[in-house]
Amino acid sequence: MIYFFTKGSEDVPSSRRRIFYLAKYLENFGYQSKIFVPTHRPWWNLSIERFKEAIQNIKILSGLKKEDTLYLHRPVYQLDFIIIVIFFRLILRKKYIFDFDDPIFLHSPVKTYILTKLATSVVVGGHFLYDYAVKINKNTKIIPMLVDTENTEAIKNDFEEKPIYNIGWIGDGKIHFRNLEIIKPVIEGLLTQNIDFKLILIGAKGHRPVYELFNIPGLKKEIIDWLKPEEVGDQLVRFDVALTPLIQSQWEEGKCPLKTYEYMQHGIPTIVSNVGEAKHFIKNGQNGFLAADTQDWIKEITEIIRDRKLAQTISANSLSTIKQNFSYQSHLQSYQEIFSAKN
Repeated sequence: MIYFFTKGSEDVPSSRRRIFYLAKYLENFGYQSKIFVPTHRPWWNLSIERFKEAIQNIKILSGLKKEDTLYLHRPVYQLDFIIIVIFFRLILRKKYIFDFDDPIFLHSPVKTYILTKLATSVVVGGHFLYDYAVKINKNTKIIPMLVDTENTEAIKNDFEEKPIYNIGWIGDGKIHFRNLEIIKPVIEGLLTQNIDFKLILIGAKGHRPVYELFNIPGLKKEIIDWLKPEEVGDQLVRFDVALTPLIQSQWEEGKCPLKTYEYMQHGIPTIVSNVGEAKHFIKNGQNGFLAADTQDWIKEITEIIRDRKLAQTISANSLSTIKQNFSYQSHLQSYQEIFSAKN
């Protein structure tokens, strides 16, 4: 039995992809699992519910058998649970796997270090995170954020010339506002080109600054506040070009580029800022483009729109890249090795 403890519910993208979808996939190969979400409470917020949850977690960890696997995904937000895990690791010698897919050591350095140091194995989402973790725990392995390629129904297949092209972005508009600011001068520059296009933004979540940012004269746009996870694919394949703008920062260097993986999963030609993990899998002009500045963005968007054969080639190569390197299917053996090596 695998006991997953994760950061949040299935509504949280990292928990959904990293734990909930993984658990469902592993069921196909005989792995049974249970998923728990420890509650995040400030240390000063004492309550009966907090005490009861602590007792429940102690009972769960006490009942682990040798053949069971304890798998912790980003639990640094739950102090009570961390204390319990440390006790069971140091005193009762219980073993665990620690997984993180963002540079959480930037905001929780002590807790991340301890959990990394004491873990039997560490699983990280990318190279920046690996460089941090392997110095603390040599049993560190990269498994990126994964997607299910076997059940992807919506795949881009229209590469003919069009009277108007859709340039798209999806994410959390409030959280990624600074990243979105990168796009504004790009869009303004594209309006001077001989291209008819519409900007589609998904995930504004009613955040007024996002609407105001793209209140650009002459711009055709469609802004969608929110989508259910099952609605995303059908909306993404409307994009003719997908954008992943990222500011230069340590957080973006270490963050898993899930949206880029999703774009490529659906065969959408994608342009990504030349920042972070994308530098390790995007091959310029083959399975996507890396953009270093505004002129790069304008040039590469224009190239994809005007060269439909290139767009189709990038789409096919994107699908191949994801299937071979970023699918649950391609990393089954990696998980099997980690589970079998925990003892």
